[in-house]
Amino acid sequence: MGKLNKYDADVIRLHGLGWSQARITRELGVRQQLVSRIMSRLGLRTQDIHIGRDKQIVRMYQDGLSYRDIASNLKLSHGLVWRTLHRMNVPMRPGAYDVCLSPTEIDEVVKQSREGVTVKNLAAHFNCSESTITRIRKQYGVQRNKPEAKQ
Repeated sequence: MGKLNKYDADVIRLHGLGWSQARITRELGVRQQLVSRIMSRLGLRTQDIHIGRDKQIVRMYQDGLSYRDIASNLKLSHGLVWRTLHRMNVPMRPGAYDVCLSPTEIDEVVKQSREGVTVKNLAAHFNCSESTITRIRKQYGVQRNKPEAKQ
């Protein structure tokens, strides 16, 4: 292989971080055809990234991390983590279908709900949907907060 130019080195570095062709293209501000040609010339394959990343996602989930933690650690979307686990036929933990929060976070949602924190504020704090907070509250028997009557 000959001398590497600036783009070759950048593509190798970003590919090594697990970035897709599209993400590399956006980062470098070049056309996707250029990134594709460089990857082809250097023998880099996008599939290789995904195999390693998929195994890492499965391992992290089996070690007890939540979707949210995995997505945050790997800088991926929750949806990508979810789809990867399903594609890899990973048995899901109870309650995992609706909730992307860890058991500790769920406990904190229940505690704060009982202290009167609103669904909207909890959803914003835990970076999840209001329906997720509502489901947790319902599952743990937390009653809806009613405004106090003025005297």
